[in-house]
Amino acid sequence: ALQLAKTSTIKSEYPKNSMRNRLWLAINLMKQNRLVEAEVEAREALLEYIGLLGSRSLDTRWSVEVLATILSKQGRHLEAKRLLDQLIAVMEAGGITDDSPIMGWTRYALGNVLIDLGDWSGAAKQFRLARGSLGKKSGLFFKKKYLLNTSPALALLRTGHSRDALRLLEKASEAADQDYGADHFRTVEILGLFAVALFDTGNTSKAFDLFSGTVPSLLENRVVGTQQKKLVLERYLNLLARIRGTSVERQAGVDAVAEAFRIAGALQAQSVQHALAQSLTRAA
Repeated sequence: ALQLAKTSTIKSEYPKNSMRNRLWLAINLMKQNRLVEAEVEAREALLEYIGLLGSRSLDTRWSVEVLATILSKQGRHLEAKRLLDQLIAVMEAGGITDDSPIMGWTRYALGNVLIDLGDWSGAAKQFRLARGSLGKKSGLFFKKKYLLNTSPALALLRTGHSRDALRLLEKASEAADQDYGADHFRTVEILGLFAVALFDTGNTSKAFDLFSGTVPSLLENRVVGTQQKKLVLERYLNLLARIRGTSVERQAGVDAVAEAFRIAGALQAQSVQHALAQSLTRAA
């Protein structure tokens, strides 16, 4: 149906509908991980939007955001960041202020790209600004983008705001359990970061229990965010080093050294697989 909507008759009689359908096609392809095809459709939609509506229209803003997301998923994070930086500059020149919901959505998208780049403080700033313009207006935004999406919590953990992250992740774990169930990748991701927050705030025993129950699912799940998984495994290694030879290790009946070697191997394998996947995507 989406392909049919791109026919010449539809494009000439309903140009906005045609462009919107092309962009939805790009999103659909992205969700199928057909990223090269998705990029082609997103670029075509962007050019069409600029030609018909100009660079400052809200539809053009949406198409830039979709294209940036696709590029970031390909591992082209710097290109995605440049696109969103340019978009924010255009919006600011057009008089759109930081308290505007439209600016909030754009800053949120930029925060996600900065997470992929490992710019934790930059990401935390963008998420804070986005929440300032959107969080007060929509409880749904807070739930879906701050509780059920772990990027803001990850930025807090990486910038040393562990207690803020702990409060956020405690609410997130309850929301994920209600909305998704225990086996969903979002729930696994949230619980893994919750364990990190517990460890970082000094609750080693509870963190160990949560790591023990979450890490096996985390290792099996290919959908969990790369940066999220990396932090969880790194902190779990730190915890294993801390409990070695203690009563926590004895009570749990675990060999901390053997477990640490297993997790270190998994962490190294993940880094290699991630680099290979991004290289193959760029080559395509």
